[in-house]
Amino acid sequence: MNTKMNTEMNANTASLTFADVLARTGRRLDDNQRRAVDCDSNCVVSAGAGSGKTTVLTYRFIRLLIEGKAHADQILTLTFTRKAAAEMHERIHALVSSLRDDPLMASELARFPQAQISTLDSFCSAIVRSDCIRYGITGDFSIDDDATTRFASVVASRLLADAQDEGARLLSVFYSPDVLVDEFLVPLATGGMDITRPLDAEADTLMVQNYFGDQLSSVLTGMEEICRQIERLDGSGVPATVRKACDIASSFLSLVNGWRASKDFAAIGDFCQDAETKWRKPGQVKAGSALAELKDITPEYVVMRDKVGLFASALSSRGNLLPIYRFLQRYQEEFFLRKRAAGILTFSDVARLAVDILLTNPAVRTFYKNRFSHIMIDEFQDNNHLQKDLLYLLAERQDLCGAAIPVARELEKGKLFFVGDEKQSIYRFRGADVSVFKQLGHEIEEAGGIALELGTNYRTEPALISLFNTLFPGVMGSGGEDYEADFRPLGSRSPSPGLLSRFTMMHQELNDLEDDPEDPWLATDEAEASAVADIIEEMLATDAYCVPDGTGGLRRPHPLEIGLLFRTGGGQISYEKAFRARHIPYSLQVSRALLLEAPVNDLYSWLQLCAYPSDGIAYAAALRSPLCGIMDASLVPILRAYNGLDSTNDSTRDPKGQSQDDDQNERQTDRQTDRQNERHERKYPMWVPFAEPATADIPCFGSVAPDVKERYLHGCSLYRKLHEKVEAGSVADALSFLWHEGGYRLFLVSHASYHVYLEHFDSLWELALQFDRSGRSLLAFLDYLRPRLGQNEKLDEMELLREEPEGVQMLTIHKSKGLEFPIVIISGMGKGGANQKTPAWFPLELEPSSALPQGRTVPVPLHMDPENSFKTGNAVYYQAKEELRSREEAELKRLLYVALTRAQYHLVLSGSDTAKTSGKDSEKKYLYSMVAENLDGNLQGDGLSYPLCDSRTIEPVRRKDFYGQSFTPSVSSIVVKAWYEDGQAVHVDTTTLRRAVTAPSENLTTASIVEVEREMEGEAEGAELPACPSDGLIRTNNLQARFGTYVHALISHALTSSAQGLQAQESQSPELQSSGSYVFPQGKKREKLFPDGMPEGVDARAFTRMLHDGEQLARNFLESTFWKNVSAQMVSCESEVPFFMRRDENGRNIVYEGIADLVVTLPDRVLVVDFKTDTFRVPRIHERQLGIYREAFSRLTRKKTEAAVCYLRSPDDVALLG
Repeated sequence: MNTKMNTEMNANTASLTFADVLARTGRRLDDNQRRAVDCDSNCVVSAGAGSGKTTVLTYRFIRLLIEGKAHADQILTLTFTRKAAAEMHERIHALVSSLRDDPLMASELARFPQAQISTLDSFCSAIVRSDCIRYGITGDFSIDDDATTRFASVVASRLLADAQDEGARLLSVFYSPDVLVDEFLVPLATGGMDITRPLDAEADTLMVQNYFGDQLSSVLTGMEEICRQIERLDGSGVPATVRKACDIASSFLSLVNGWRASKDFAAIGDFCQDAETKWRKPGQVKAGSALAELKDITPEYVVMRDKVGLFASALSSRGNLLPIYRFLQRYQEEFFLRKRAAGILTFSDVARLAVDILLTNPAVRTFYKNRFSHIMIDEFQDNNHLQKDLLYLLAERQDLCGAAIPVARELEKGKLFFVGDEKQSIYRFRGADVSVFKQLGHEIEEAGGIALELGTNYRTEPALISLFNTLFPGVMGSGGEDYEADFRPLGSRSPSPGLLSRFTMMHQELNDLEDDPEDPWLATDEAEASAVADIIEEMLATDAYCVPDGTGGLRRPHPLEIGLLFRTGGGQISYEKAFRARHIPYSLQVSRALLLEAPVNDLYSWLQLCAYPSDGIAYAAALRSPLCGIMDASLVPILRAYNGLDSTNDSTRDPKGQSQDDDQNERQTDRQTDRQNERHERKYPMWVPFAEPATADIPCFGSVAPDVKERYLHGCSLYRKLHEKVEAGSVADALSFLWHEGGYRLFLVSHASYHVYLEHFDSLWELALQFDRSGRSLLAFLDYLRPRLGQNEKLDEMELLREEPEGVQMLTIHKSKGLEFPIVIISGMGKGGANQKTPAWFPLELEPSSALPQGRTVPVPLHMDPENSFKTGNAVYYQAKEELRSREEAELKRLLYVALTRAQYHLVLSGSDTAKTSGKDSEKKYLYSMVAENLDGNLQGDGLSYPLCDSRTIEPVRRKDFYGQSFTPSVSSIVVKAWYEDGQAVHVDTTTLRRAVTAPSENLTTASIVEVEREMEGEAEGAELPACPSDGLIRTNNLQARFGTYVHALISHALTSSAQGLQAQESQSPELQSSGSYVFPQGKKREKLFPDGMPEGVDARAFTRMLHDGEQLARNFLESTFWKNVSAQMVSCESEVPFFMRRDENGRNIVYEGIADLVVTLPDRVLVVDFKTDTFRVPRIHERQLGIYREAFSRLTRKKTEAAVCYLRSPDDVALLG
């Protein structure tokens, strides 16, 4: 401590002692808590759930002040989240403030505004701003993960368009188009590229090759030893299997030295993949026999043989690495250049820069070392080596300033105070590494520090603690791996007076019930949700699950005291439905039903209408929404006026609104006359929503009730005011206006059954705020929502933090960390996580060495054909995947611990059986199996007293008994039916409509484009087109339609997903449109594009031939002169564009529905292309279809439109209708 600090401390001596503080606050610390608070050495505290770690951090901060060991602004306190930082700041400030009658504490209170209590990310940002210019980054940089993702995508698409780049070509071979950008290049740029240590193509290629060589050398040696063991089994009379194994082993040993000398890696790989180097593992064998020994050796042989083959194959493909790394280096340079120019970084950039600045700038490091005398960090189990390096640099001894990260013995004594719990490390997907925290305690202790444990859980009832102490020794038993958490029995507090803690397990067995189409059974998720709703109703309505009332008595719980936790949020929608049906209030952090329900759809429709006044669907939805409340019968005259038609010509009603009984033929004649007039002249302006009758003189209310006109006029006023809000530019303000001033919230409040929708506004408003903050417009907001409406989708952009939740709180286990609930229900425990798949890239961690003092992490992409026998294109990942699987299983155990320890008084576990939950190693993959496996037979024995433990069976439920009243969305099939009320009742799925083309009218019939084409079939003959080898197969099995759909899908896939697809195409040179620049899916992905998969009766070889023929037709189009000429001048294009259009034909109103294969926007016109896989060229039968396409898209786009039929067997032979 420096002289100045001593002088200041002497000037304000504390009259209080720390014992006085404890007495004044009434805080009683247990022995372990007191040891942690009093510790003046570097210390690592393992703090279990509910053990009072926040109390320890708070009181240690106060003790350092009281004892004059630090000022408030000299203690750096770091947490994992902003919420935790705010809570910590509030608790410490409140305690300091309560002691301000003491002179020293009063002076510390004055210093408190300068106290650094923040997240680690925030603190790193401050370090980076002190020296960012050295890295070409301005000090006003911002952290924007969304912007960096967009930059990465744009740069990737642009560089992939370079057909001359060998690295881009190789990546296009190794990755499918849908993975290359979105799953490889963008995540690599935003999370895997180190801004402080950029890629070096030559050096990194050499490092990866050397790694492969070292690994191959190691496994070859291991393989030799195994083969020698096998050779020793040889002898007279051995079984044939042993003889074959010995021959294979001898063959390997005779060849291996030659391979080493010649470096013939391909030969090694071929040997290991050859079926002749394999034998069937022996079954039942006689103990001590040669066959028994071979059985024991075989698994090790298989693993070693595969590793030898893998690394040999990797080395034989090493020529791919350099061009790939050169491409990645170029990609990184341009990506970093864009980020620097925009002043935008990611959180990972900031952390890496902070460490590098402290490591390479002695002045900055010295400043921060001097500024903070003590550092306390919470939740350190959720950090990794990078954060540990940062803290070690800050805690380095004053007399040192080395060029490397200091080790534990080089740290200041008593400066670091870590708090964490290895059992609660559940953020591996964010980069957390539990092994760092586990090793930290040993490091600090060996350097003279202290490792302590807070082992008493003060949150949870003792009966539940007893349950945990029975369960987790089995769950968390390990072999000492550094990624496994160690569990030691928990201590507990005294039980709550009069409370009997309940533990309930609900289980849904596999069943094979016969389903009744008229009254089907609920799906598994829904039946489980129904059972959870039942038990919550029991909790709220009976005394079975009482909680303390705060006065020594008991009471029934409130809904908000119940936490419903899920492993993943995928099944949450079923619980939202079940709770709404039972009128159980609930609160969400992320709503899965948000985009399925009426409120968001209604609000979207109003905003969509402001942005696109010609969107008739949005107008109809706005009129029908609660903000206007105009129902179907009254919509037609308003919508006719919207389309510029005189609604008074509605011949079904007289001017007074009275029904007429005119003859049907006379009415039909009147309508035909009306339509003929409409075709010549529109009486009113088209597509003007909410045109006010008084000013526009539109007599659309002669046939509707007066209250409808009043509601319409209210809508006019609302629409006008909303326009003003939209023009002001804030999406959130426009939403807020509709919700509050528009009256949508009042409507929901006035209907008790709709109260569960009130929080939907919070979710949507938070999302709108995100768009406002990032400078994105209303149009971008609508573009984001539009494809998601009607989807059961989680919005990753949105996370709600409510100070006062209402109702049962639904959240994932990850979101529940740091929270506690009187009652916890863990549901969906029979669900598994996502299957492990080969990642798009994998980091190669190179240990520090003389050549690499800091070590290095090199991202390794796919670098060899993934269709090899090892089923992987990445040798580094293959080497690590078993450990990765073990790490995932270890984290699942910790996830269970976090979930169970959220409970204070009662705990309910719920899960369903599947074929997988009872399979091999199910206890490693499923939470319910994990509990059942380790509690079976123990609930009443071995000292575990649990009289109120009960097991319940989740019974099957009929669907009709599950669903209650629901809030019908405003846009539904009934709206469309009302528009076409006198026509045939044809359901239109409005979720697939991209644009609204027409207005409603009476007497409409519906026709699809397919029907139009079929009307013309057989009317003409034409020239025969070139044949395909599979034509006979296609005709014989009647596969023409499915084959055509498959070819269309291939073209769409190539255009939208390849490097020369729509978004990637910045160069317009025709040569880039060659087939080589388009990527088609192969293998299983190609098969999936064929509708309904491989047809019955068709063998695999013939099916593959047909798929190949379809790909050739697709290539014909993409290589055609016609497409090259079109694509050279196109502005944009879109595949598979659905549309519908109203058309008058001979007095009949026809609604045409169809999907255009390809719509190309050119500078002066729009071109609609329809693909045909026909075997004959007959343009005349397509003329009518082309005419409908041309008319529909002319009306849609307001541009000159041409339509063309492209015969894919001869793609330059195009029939054009201009």
